[in-house]
Order: sequence, then C-alpha cells, then structure tokens
Amino acid sequence: MLIFVLYHLRSRRYNFTSSCLIGYLEVDNLRYQMTQFQILVGSYTDEIYTLLFDDARGSLDVVSTVKVGHHPSWIAFHPSDRSIVFTALEQSDGTAMALRFDEEGRGEVICKTESGGKDPCSLVATADELLIANVSNV
Repeated sequence: MLIFVLYHLRSRRYNFTSSCLIGYLEVDNLRYQMTQFQILVGSYTDEIYTLLFDDARGSLDVVSTVKVGHHPSWIAFHPSDRSIVFTALEQSDGTAMALRFDEEGRGEVICKTESGGKDPCSLVATADELLIANVSNV
C-alpha cells in the first residue's frame, strides 16, 4: 500500500500558495522514500521561488528566488531538459519566458516573447512547442 504525501503550502511572508506531491511512503515494508526535494513555485508576486524540502529536518526553506515580472503563476518544465522551465506573466501585454535553473535552484531568464494574447495563465510544453492559454480576449 502506498501513501502519497501532498504538501500544501501557504506563505503569508512570500504571498504564494502551492500544492505538490513531494514523495511517498510504502506502508507494507515501512520503507521511507523521502529525503530532499527542490520545489519550484510560481506565484502572484513577481518572482519564482525555489524551495528545499528536507524531510530529515522537517523543514521547507526558500533557497532562491528569481524576479521575472508580474504574476508568474504557472510554470511548466521542458519535457526532455528539466533545467528549463517556462512561465507566463499574467498581464495585459501577455508575456511568456523560458528560464534555466542550476543544481542549486538558481534561475535565470534565457528567453522572453509575447504570448499571443492577454493574461496568459496556463502552459503545456511539448518537445517542440509551448502551448499557452490566454485568459482575456486578444
């Protein structure tokens, strides 16, 4: 039997809410699978946060932030290169961007373009396309 651990985070200090699967427990053998995980968090601020969840210490810490612009609320990983992450800025001029993250979770913007509409909020990254859903009319 597997028990999945879902962590719901709400931070008043950093003004974001996020939920993510951070690991699992296998109850039959009492095998414990969690150690440390880096978690990228989009937000309704102007930054993307890198958190480090350390199960042994029972901690969740902000280890890095990268300022990208207005409301990077949705992020999507590149399907074959997990160091590349896409985000869209929920603003009227509709911006999408790509970032590269290093092993410590520090990010940098590597590409920026128009989303083709207003208030982009959802992204899907395929091998050769980035699909973007814009909330408002073009």
